[in-house]
Amino acid sequence: MEFAFNAFVTLLVVVDPLGLAPIFAALTRGFSEEQKRASAIRGTLLGALILFLFALAGDVLLEPLGIGLPAAYCSSSSHSTWSSPGL
Repeated sequence: MEFAFNAFVTLLVVVDPLGLAPIFAALTRGFSEEQKRASAIRGTLLGALILFLFALAGDVLLEPLGIGLPAAYCSSSSHSTWSSPGL
């Protein structure tokens, strides 16, 4: 259950629906409700496809660049250090 919760929170952070809502509203201003719905569905499917592809083949794509999971762990731990209240 903890894994599912962590995965869901991570997905929300990556996708950032609250941050994308104003951008979507601005880009679809003047669209009909049907056009907005079609754009939202198309964007959601494309985003899901990109996330799915990187989940499956991310290591293969990033390995030639010399980027691996240890680099990602170092990056995430350094960001948490920078955002510490004591700094």
